[in-house]
Amino acid sequence: MIQIAVLFSSLEKEADVRHRITFPLQPDMQLEYLSTAATAPRPAPAVNGACCGRVMVIASGGTEELIRDIITHNRQPVLLLANPVRNSLAAAMEAYAVLKKDHPVKLAYAEHGSAAEQAEIARFAWIARTLHHLRHARLGCIGPPSDWLLTSRGITDFGHLGTELVSIPVEDLLQRMRTEDTPPARELTREYRHHFSCRDVEAPAVEQAARLALALEALVADHRLDAVTVRCFDLLEHGLTACLGVSRLNDAGIPTGCEGDLPAALTLMTAERLTAQPAWMANPARLNVAANTVTLAHCTVPARMLEERRPMTIRPHMESGQGTALEGNLRKGFVTLLRFSSAADSLLIAPAELESSGGDDPDICRTRAMIRLEGSVLQWLEHSPGNHQIMIYGHHQDMLMDFCRLGRIRPVLIA
Repeated sequence: MIQIAVLFSSLEKEADVRHRITFPLQPDMQLEYLSTAATAPRPAPAVNGACCGRVMVIASGGTEELIRDIITHNRQPVLLLANPVRNSLAAAMEAYAVLKKDHPVKLAYAEHGSAAEQAEIARFAWIARTLHHLRHARLGCIGPPSDWLLTSRGITDFGHLGTELVSIPVEDLLQRMRTEDTPPARELTREYRHHFSCRDVEAPAVEQAARLALALEALVADHRLDAVTVRCFDLLEHGLTACLGVSRLNDAGIPTGCEGDLPAALTLMTAERLTAQPAWMANPARLNVAANTVTLAHCTVPARMLEERRPMTIRPHMESGQGTALEGNLRKGFVTLLRFSSAADSLLIAPAELESSGGDDPDICRTRAMIRLEGSVLQWLEHSPGNHQIMIYGHHQDMLMDFCRLGRIRPVLIA
């Protein structure tokens, strides 16, 4: 629930405030009017974490102490919304100066009833819901992180974000695959072969990939996971790869990473939740400092991110020559690169533009994209908290900076 509280001075009548300040409410929003009068009620703390965040609309001056009292007694993110009348801005600025250091609060200014005001509330509500989701989410790791992922070692939790880490043996995935019904696997195989061409891959390998994808989907349901990552290289000794399954789950809105990379999986879940679109986890493969570009590549791209009019091809996994992987051309356009730190206390944010995709390079993963950063590629290289980058379409700098502010996360902006 998003609680909207209109705060006003005891010098004003509530009826007058209700007349001049009203809001269209979404189903999960609650509106109340609170006066500085000593006998006025204060909002009670949300029961069982039902409140995701609070919008505090400052209707008049003299409300500074009321603002402070409400914020200091609640831990939810807060949007302080000031407007041009009755000393609203003055009161909001006074309170914000004291509260911003120790509380998840943002100060915004807009005329009441304006599109800007509605945009601020909508963005805040979306971020507050995302933080609430992360706090109650379950992220599964099938097998421990891959041995080479030093930044995932020793992670047992995700700090104050509160996401629960669920450990699942790789053998559970293999066992689930062995028990998958044949008809659904064959149906998914037909779907794969209808949508994708195949190159150097035989039909049995595609059916094995379909069985693994269904097993991965079943494990997600069994463990009530909101996101998952897989120690996928252990599957190679069985002649399997998880690439098509990872792609399929991301297309279905289940953030799914590979290699057991925990910060990357958390970033995937955050990015997909904030933007309501699939995200791509990829390796940085090459740099061109003179052109300020980085080439990303991986074998697990969500098909929804690819150009529909260009070929999408199932090929063997690049490094092993086994199993299956997805090759395609990503759409050109503005993108953002992201990655959490190991402690989930900072977030790399790099606005960029995807300039080209495709090619047939045997030395890097199947789907490739050349990305031109807005900021310095050398600064990105210096400050990136690890290997895998998460790419989402669009520039989301304002949303992500607000997410960091309200989530008490340090933003590392490369722009």
